[in-house]
Amino acid sequence: LISRLRDDGVAVVLSTHDLDEAQHLADHIVIIDRGVAVAAGTPDDLLRLESGDEVRFGAQPGLDTGELTRRLGVEVSEIERGEYVMAAAGSPRLVADLTSALADWDVALADLRAGRKRLDDVFLRLTGEASAAATGTSPGEETT
Repeated sequence: LISRLRDDGVAVVLSTHDLDEAQHLADHIVIIDRGVAVAAGTPDDLLRLESGDEVRFGAQPGLDTGELTRRLGVEVSEIERGEYVMAAAGSPRLVADLTSALADWDVALADLRAGRKRLDDVFLRLTGEASAAATGTSPGEETT
């Protein structure tokens, strides 16, 4: 219905947390954090704020990211407990090397996502940084 209205030239204001939906339906997006607009533009404009490819994977927490970085030739960071990211294209060689390293360590791969960053990544970075500035914490740091 929303797509049809948009295609008919009707202006639609949609408030959603489903950024995949917003990315596919919207011509213009405003990201709001705590009542303040922190970014606005077309989906492509906002995606350019988080340029580049990445590989994310889930595995047991506390992997030796230094050794994994050495083996893969690309920096591996644990961004949350058991969630890892590499700023690299998900080439077949990189994915094969990753799964080989995890197999050598008898570590199960919980999930794997490779490709361009998504609007969710832009939202989390912008609202995480804005929220951190408002609360005096680091992005990703929990407050009580």
